[in-house]
Amino acid sequence: SHSVLLGDKQIHVQLDVPDTLPRLLIMPCKIERVIGNLLHNAIRYSPISGTIELTVVENKPTQQVQFTMRDEGMGIPPNDQLRVFERFFRTDRSRSSQSGGSGLGLAIAKSLIEMHKGEIGVRNRADGKQGSEFWFTLPITSVKK
Repeated sequence: SHSVLLGDKQIHVQLDVPDTLPRLLIMPCKIERVIGNLLHNAIRYSPISGTIELTVVENKPTQQVQFTMRDEGMGIPPNDQLRVFERFFRTDRSRSSQSGGSGLGLAIAKSLIEMHKGEIGVRNRADGKQGSEFWFTLPITSVKK
């Protein structure tokens, strides 16, 4: 587990990544872009001195690696959760906060994850705290011998 502080808002980022992960067949620059887009949104909507958690776990039964990013922002209304990955869609909350942004970051993230045969989604935090939990999965590469 690692942590860093980001920017003027003093956002604490906590990383929980295992020492070893199975092999993934990915284009690293594309997955970096996905994580960057999710992190950018998490920072934008997090309160000052908030915490963002990025967790990576292997799911052996499904042969996937799951990445989960949790923030402490205001959350996303359930009726908007299905739409946040549409191009140019912005929740009413993001419009009212004058948060800027093109409305393309999550649509780009979705297309990049789907290009890798993965899935991406969002839900309210499962631990009962305020905020959103964005997740994506990538398939584990089976190595033929």
